[in-house]
Amino acid sequence: LIFLTQNPFLIGLSVIVYIGMYFFVRTKREVIHNYLEKQAELESNVQITLNEGAT
Repeated sequence: LIFLTQNPFLIGLSVIVYIGMYFFVRTKREVIHNYLEKQAELESNVQITLNEGAT
């Protein structure tokens, strides 16, 4: 959508943000993966608790 405006400042800003996020994710890949694994485990524990409470 930013590219449709044809505003060079906004296009440049979006490219810089994209590149910055790309390098952030590359350097923090292990931390992000561990966080997502922990959240998935917590969510599955909540689902098990809810299922046990329903019976």
